[in-house]
Amino acid sequence: MTKSSTAVKELCRYQGFTHEYVPLVVKEALERRLNEQVIVGVNRYAADEEEPIELHRIDPEAERRQCERTAAIRAGRNQAAVSAALADVRAAAGSDRNLLVPMRAALAAEATVGEVCQVLRDEWGTHDALRR
Repeated sequence: MTKSSTAVKELCRYQGFTHEYVPLVVKEALERRLNEQVIVGVNRYAADEEEPIELHRIDPEAERRQCERTAAIRAGRNQAAVSAALADVRAAAGSDRNLLVPMRAALAAEATVGEVCQVLRDEWGTHDALRR
């Protein structure tokens, strides 16, 4: 019998309910705390030292050319169509509708991927792994 199983049974006896009704979350939390549940890279098989990550450096000239292309597309597109398509993406994101169709329509209207992603961030927010 593992330490977590013993702890869960003690808790159940103390609280007056049977072992079967302990939520799995509580059992898993105890197993993690007692290092009985293996989490690769966290409590087992973690690297002794971090390997350096080689970052890709973007050529400033390539960045300038891409910014010029994006500005040209924005200048030549039908902004009313883009705004309507992005509004449809927002409406779909706030409902249970399939997002693929309005996203494809927004991109076909020459909305940028960044603009579509911003609509989704505005609607859903962003994930922060460090926030608890």
